[in-house]
Amino acid sequence: MTRFLPLVFVFSLSALVGCASSGVKQTAASNSQPDLKTTEVRALENKVSTLHDYSVVKDEDERLFDPQSVDDYQTNFTALNCKNGVSSQECAQRWDQIIFSRLSSLYFAADPVAVRKTCSNEPLLCYDLVSFETLFRRLHNSSIEESKREKLLQIEAWSNGKLTDDELKAALHFDFHFDAGKLIVRVPSA
Repeated sequence: MTRFLPLVFVFSLSALVGCASSGVKQTAASNSQPDLKTTEVRALENKVSTLHDYSVVKDEDERLFDPQSVDDYQTNFTALNCKNGVSSQECAQRWDQIIFSRLSSLYFAADPVAVRKTCSNEPLLCYDLVSFETLFRRLHNSSIEESKREKLLQIEAWSNGKLTDDELKAALHFDFHFDAGKLIVRVPSA
């Protein structure tokens, strides 16, 4: 038994030297992974960021109105929707309603009131369909980014104890819980 004593002493000494040379006292907390709350906060931030980033329209994403085919679109619309005694004024109203509806549906986060206000204040932004769609895209993306910022602030408030779980769920518009630090998002029921 005495033969192992010097070996044990060397290992003990090297552990002490390792701690002393690092200048950091090793504790159970410093050896462990991030705490559970930090893990949960990061999981929520990642989920919110991913959901929002997925909704942002990128420059390379397909457009409803392509500059090369925009004239064909209007010609086809007129042929399908403006025959059999439909006045040019009524056709123009149908055109405006359908275009606005299609763009509003495609760029769901764009505020229709903001679109109309911008078109009233800056008519050149709405002069042609490509520019009009670009306005919708810009307002859509701006709204998505603002929503993301607001939700990340809500998560921060929750992590600081300023919001309850239920208040955060309402702010994020989805139901969730954690199972051993893993985020589980529940699909909303109809």
